This record gives sequence, C-alpha cells and structure tokens, in this order.
Amino acid sequence: MIKFNLKKVMKEKKTTLKELSADTGLSINTLSLLSTGKSKGIQFDTLEKLIQSLKCNVKDLIVLDDGFRELKLIDISVSKYGLFAFSKPDDDRIYNISCSYIENENERQTILLTIIFTEDYIDVAVSGVLPMEFLTSGKYYYKPVSSGQMKEYVSLEFEFILQVLIEGYKKNEDFKKMFNFDDQKISINLLPYTEIVSTRKYYNENDFLNKKTIPAYEHLKNLVFLEDNSIKVLYNYYTEEEISEDDL
Repeated sequence: MIKFNLKKVMKEKKTTLKELSADTGLSINTLSLLSTGKSKGIQFDTLEKLIQSLKCNVKDLIVLDDGFRELKLIDISVSKYGLFAFSKPDDDRIYNISCSYIENENERQTILLTIIFTEDYIDVAVSGVLPMEFLTSGKYYYKPVSSGQMKEYVSLEFEFILQVLIEGYKKNEDFKKMFNFDDQKISINLLPYTEIVSTRKYYNENDFLNKKTIPAYEHLKNLVFLEDNSIKVLYNYYTEEEISEDDL
C-alpha cells in the first residue's frame, strides 16, 4: 500500500493548506484530498510543485506502507513514593508510573517507572517487561570500539519510556508540578535492559510534550510514528539495512 505523507510533512514544515496553495497554485480542495489520503492519485507536476514548495524529497511524501505493528499504552496510573529501601513516608520526591501495554493482539504486559525528583534531575528507573523485540529495528550502523567496530542496531526503548512518562505527566497534576524545566534534565536508566543511560534536556512543557525525537531520525521518520498512547512502526522498520553516517 502506498501512503501519501503530505499532512506529516506540512506539520514538520509548519505550513498550512492556505500557504501551500498560494505557493504552489494548487487548490485547497486538491491539497486537502491529498493530505487526508482521499485522493485517488497524484500527477507528476503536482508532486514536483509540492517537493519544490516544501523543500523535501519524494521519499518524504510517498511511503510504501505494507502494514504496521502497534504498541498501545493502556491503564496508566501515577502514585507517590518509590519502591527503594531509602524511601520514607514523608518523601514526596518519589513517584511511580504503572503502565500496561499491549502489542497488537498479544498478551498484556506491565512496566513500572520509578521517578526521583532532585534539584537538577528527573531520574527515571525502569522495571517490568520491556518490549525489546518490538522496539529494536533491523536498521544498524557500525560504531567504533576499542577492538575496532561493532554492529549497533537502532532501538526505541528510550522513546517508549519517554512516551509513558509523558502520559503520566498529562494525567496527574501533583506529578506535573514536580517538573522544573528551567533547571532539571530527564535521565532514563535502562539497566539491566541496556548499559546506556540517556539524559535529555527539555526547555519547557511544550518542548517536552511535542518534541518527537527518534534515533537516526532522517532514516526512520517515515517508518516510526509516536502518537498519544501508542507507538506504530511499519514492518519495513525490521528489515535489516545499514544506515549511513549522514542519517545518524
């Protein structure tokens, strides 16, 4: 199935139908049909006008969609206090987010985030079942190591945890008040699932809620879709393929 990605590209370029119509000479009705997927086809000259106006490539607008896998977040709850031995009844720096999720029609699984708020950091620890098979791509690159080079597969585990954190943030006002974007960074620790700790800085609430970053974005942006309460990936995401350094 061929998917026309005009709506997504317009959003990335912060362009409206009215502005695109004025720049390309195409009617708003034509652009609306293309952006909603209701058009039965597209002419080459129309495609060329869109590419020139949006300053994008053909592969940004036209995607081969042979189906997708979906990880849906359900039953998200936020509560105070952690599970660590040092937590005390009056320690209001510690919160838990419990999140059940389901992949397509598979069995429901649960993941737990324990969040500790400090002056400089929002530290996130993870326990439960992490869906690494779903999150790990077939796309890979070679990174330098002491012995030479190592094949590294792109994975979305941090994006998954961040999505759970965002949904918890939107659900609980007391939890939301603990965030100080001016001073705090978000640090996600995925031990023992991986050996990497990811630290990211968001400068305000809008940046935190809407900045959709994925690894190797230029290569995977048409294969991965981060939406409210779900992550969708096209099956081509799992096809083994080397990523060039330009796309990292």
